[in-house]
Amino acid sequence: MIVKKLFFTLILFSGWWVGLTIFPRQIHASMNASSKYDIRIVIDDKANATVHYNITLVNKGKQFFIRDYSVLTSHSDIINVSIKEQGKNVDFKKEHLEENVRLKIPLSEPLLSKGDKTSITLIYETKKLMKKEGLLWYLNVPPIKTEETLTNLKFTIVVPNDYGSVAYLSKGGIESKQKEHNKVFTYIRKNSQTEELLMFGTHQQFEFVYTYELDNTTDDETTYKITLPPDSNYQKSYFLHADPLPDHTFTDAEGNIIVEYIVKPSDQQSVRISGFSKYSILDNTQAVSSGMYSAYLKETRVWNYSHENIKAILAGLPVSSNSSYEKASSVYKYLLSKYDLASVMGKRKKVSHILQSKKELSCLGFSDSFVTLTRAIGVPSRLIVGYSPLLSDNQLLHFWTEFYYEDEGRWIVVDPCMRKTKQYKAFNSFDINRFTLAYWGLSDHYPEVIIPLTTYQESMPENLELNASSYDFTKDDEEVSIEMSAGSIDPFTNTLPLTLRVNNSSLNILRFNEISLNGKLIYLELFEQDTLYEESVFPSENRVIHVIFDQLKETPIERVENYHVLVRASYGDQEFSKDEVLVVSRPLTFSSIISWVIAAVLAFFSLFIMFFLRRRVRRGIFRIFSS
Repeated sequence: MIVKKLFFTLILFSGWWVGLTIFPRQIHASMNASSKYDIRIVIDDKANATVHYNITLVNKGKQFFIRDYSVLTSHSDIINVSIKEQGKNVDFKKEHLEENVRLKIPLSEPLLSKGDKTSITLIYETKKLMKKEGLLWYLNVPPIKTEETLTNLKFTIVVPNDYGSVAYLSKGGIESKQKEHNKVFTYIRKNSQTEELLMFGTHQQFEFVYTYELDNTTDDETTYKITLPPDSNYQKSYFLHADPLPDHTFTDAEGNIIVEYIVKPSDQQSVRISGFSKYSILDNTQAVSSGMYSAYLKETRVWNYSHENIKAILAGLPVSSNSSYEKASSVYKYLLSKYDLASVMGKRKKVSHILQSKKELSCLGFSDSFVTLTRAIGVPSRLIVGYSPLLSDNQLLHFWTEFYYEDEGRWIVVDPCMRKTKQYKAFNSFDINRFTLAYWGLSDHYPEVIIPLTTYQESMPENLELNASSYDFTKDDEEVSIEMSAGSIDPFTNTLPLTLRVNNSSLNILRFNEISLNGKLIYLELFEQDTLYEESVFPSENRVIHVIFDQLKETPIERVENYHVLVRASYGDQEFSKDEVLVVSRPLTFSSIISWVIAAVLAFFSLFIMFFLRRRVRRGIFRIFSS
């Protein structure tokens, strides 16, 4: 019985082997083959794309044959499809799979043996490769997905010059050539697991609307602070309307803008502020004073680099250069190699804790860690709170960093989260499709972003509406005027009151850079949360600002004096200066009154002496003549 079973099994195995040899199987899901792709994408002036595929397919299996081949495109709108195999037109089947289209191509002759190969040419048109958001053009090249092994992938992309200069290339190794009418980009990849992004334009523009309901339920007058998009070396903010105008406007040394609204007891105030911002990298040089340089190296509660955990990390950090650029690069590579990206932000903690206890970091965790480690090794750095639409369609809150490269005098953007999420270049190379809410450099949490720190799953907060826009919001009648007037010098404090009547009809926050009297600088400043703020003027606002000049030089004799007053201010990219000589009256001071009294007494005593001596002389002369 056992011998019969063994004999029967042997017959079945022999039949299976003979059938496999004579009739090889066709490849399906996991193809034992290889392919080479040469793809050329040509964009026209209407953002239409013509895509050319040149595919070489090779059979790598001994017991398999290939009878047909499928190409999966990442566009659902493909039209004018043309396919050739070995130079001859072939019929094909078109199958829609959600956002993709599968093109099934029958081969004229099956690839029966190992090494058999064929060539396929595919051409189609699509409108979904090139798109515009705001003022930027995007060319998203999707990953190429194949069932076989992709051994070589070459892209050639032709883009007309009308789309502007190159703003960002998401990955390295892209060769660019400028032609007379277009730009040609070429790159080769061994595989294509992620998309490639080419961005064109000089800057991006976002339109924003802040809405707040300020409800004061207390019995005291309450001041509410709202942080608005700052001006910086990358971003300029413009304000179209504020209802109502803020009671006070301040800017800090980093360009953060804070407006204040004072709400009466048991009262409510609706606030709506609209405007737009422009983000670019045309000129990102910025001088940093020695005081600010030191501030960007400061240790804070969150960025606690003196902790033993941080010192242990720094001891193993490979830093082979004194260059701040190389030091920052070492920190960046260390964080990417040691930590994965967390899906939820979680509660913010000290960096010494998260680097020791976590294997995953959120965008905030990566940014906090980068700032902490770079400051610890002497590289000035800061954190940025904002939005990056490339990382989220819902415009969720995002965090990235900058470090100051003093050799070139500029801030360099570093975004570890972008690298982890998209595998895009994110060190000294970044997309300009960003919107900055606040800079955290002088403090690790201030100014407060009233918009909640959300998790990645939550949608955009309701009090900020943000959209990319290409509308031209600028106006021609932007101007700033300042009228100056001085009062009389206070005789008791020896101070001079100066009144500035400011009319800001521009779209930018007017910020005072200098107010000086006879060369002596006076700043309109306010200290809060270890940060220095200066009083500023909101767009469309007429504001009266009072300045007090003290420690004046006393001139007890003169009653009228001339004072040279200089005011320098900036708004957006514009500079404003006012230079005026003011004639100031000086009332009698206590010291000057004493001086006048002493002078009068001396004069009276002098007259008395002269009168007395005159009488004595006359009497002496009279006696001489009488005798």
